[in-house]
Amino acid sequence: MRQKISLIVQPGDSFFPIVRAIDRAERSINLTVFRMDDPIIQQALLEARQRGVRIRVLISSSARGWEEKNRKLLKDAKETGIATKEPAGDSKRARYHYKVMTVDDEEALVFTFNPTRENLHYTRDFGIAVYNPAIATEINRLFDADWNDLPLAVKAGEQCVFNHLLDSI
Repeated sequence: MRQKISLIVQPGDSFFPIVRAIDRAERSINLTVFRMDDPIIQQALLEARQRGVRIRVLISSSARGWEEKNRKLLKDAKETGIATKEPAGDSKRARYHYKVMTVDDEEALVFTFNPTRENLHYTRDFGIAVYNPAIATEINRLFDADWNDLPLAVKAGEQCVFNHLLDSI
């Protein structure tokens, strides 16, 4: 049985927690990318798509020094049937920098690192994997807002979208 929250520590855990989550996907994956060049993660996404998993990836167009690599990532992903978008509000002035992945509306991974070969193998960084459908749903609300170029709707009086969920962990 999986724990509700798992810490992902880099270097060390490498791509394994991300690939395991992708491999568990049966219905859907939503992923935000600021920088990503790890071929093992990219292959896992391709294999998930081939098994019929619906994959949507938001890829930043303003990652300094990565504009060309991210354009290629967008092109390659589209060619394999993965739905991709650049966040409409992404620019050098206002960057989309968050890195999350949700799987089947049940699991959410939140990273402070980029899934690049350098970050996964040589940089001290961390992320968390949360096995909680309510949290995955809330992260998907943010993802859907950015996918559809809409503001995130926050309920009146709510300071943080996730505040009411933290007590359930």
